[in-house]
Amino acid sequence: MIIRNPVYVKEVRVNNRSYRQTSVFLIFNGLLAAVGLYVLGKIIGGMNKESAVNYSMILQLYTIISTLECCMLLLIVPGLTAGSISGERERQTFDSLVGTAMTPVSIILGKLMAVMGTVFLLLISSLPVLSLVFIFGGIRYTDLFWSLGGMFVLIFYVASAGICFSSWCSRSLVSAIVSYAFLFFSAGGTVLISRLTQILGLESDVVADVGNRAVSWYHYFLLCNPIVTFYAILNRQAGSHNAILDFINYRNEYQANLVTEHWILISLMVQVLLAVLFLWMAVQGIKNKK
Repeated sequence: MIIRNPVYVKEVRVNNRSYRQTSVFLIFNGLLAAVGLYVLGKIIGGMNKESAVNYSMILQLYTIISTLECCMLLLIVPGLTAGSISGERERQTFDSLVGTAMTPVSIILGKLMAVMGTVFLLLISSLPVLSLVFIFGGIRYTDLFWSLGGMFVLIFYVASAGICFSSWCSRSLVSAIVSYAFLFFSAGGTVLISRLTQILGLESDVVADVGNRAVSWYHYFLLCNPIVTFYAILNRQAGSHNAILDFINYRNEYQANLVTEHWILISLMVQVLLAVLFLWMAVQGIKNKK
C-alpha cells in the first residue's frame, strides 16, 4: 500500500510542515487567479459594449488558464524532484535509507507519489479558478476533467524523469540543471528539430508532391513533447480534430494517418511508457550507488 510506504509518509509530513509548499500553493493559485480575473474582466467589458456573450472569448479564457497552469506545473515539478534522491546523499541519509528493509522500488515509488500528491493538490486547488469558465457556459465538465487528466499524465512523465536524474546525480543542483534541460529539450527541442528538419528537407521537394506525402518520421519525436500533447488536447476540445496535422504542416503537404488521428492517446501512452523506463533507470541508479 502506498500510504504505508515510509518514504511517502515521511515526505508528506515534511512537506506539510514546510513553508515552501505553502508559498508554492499561494503563488501558483494567486497567479492563476490574477490572470483569470483579468481576462474575465476583458470579456465582461466586451459584453457591455456589444450587449452579447462572445463565446470565443470564453474559450480563450479557458485556454489561457489551462495553458498557464500546465506550464507552471511543468516548471515546478523538476524543482520538486531534483533533490528527491540526491538530497538524501547531500544530507548523508542515503546509506541509512538503502540500509533499511525497503527495496529500491519502494523508495522510488514513495518519492514519486509524494511529488504526484503535491501536484494533485495543486490541480484540485486550481478548480475554483478554472470554474470561471462556467459563468457563461460554452465549456463542458468533461473538457475540464480531460485537461486536468492530461496534465496529470504529463506531470507524471516529467516527474519520473526528474527522479531518474536525481537518482544518478550526486548533487541536487546538477540534478535540477539536467531535469530542466530535459524539460526544455522535450518541450522546445523536439519542435525545433521537427521544424528545421522539415524546412531543410522541403527545399529540395518537388511541388507536385505537396499534399500527397506521408508524415515524415522526424515529426513523431513530438509524441514525447508534453506541450504539444496538451496543445492537441485543448484544440480537440475547441473542435479541431486535425490540430496536430495543422501544427506539423509547413505547406499543407502531409496526409492524415492513424497516428495523427489518435495523437492524444498515442502520445499519452508513449509518455507513460517513457516514465516507466525512467523509473526503472532510477531504481538501477539506487542499486548502483549502494
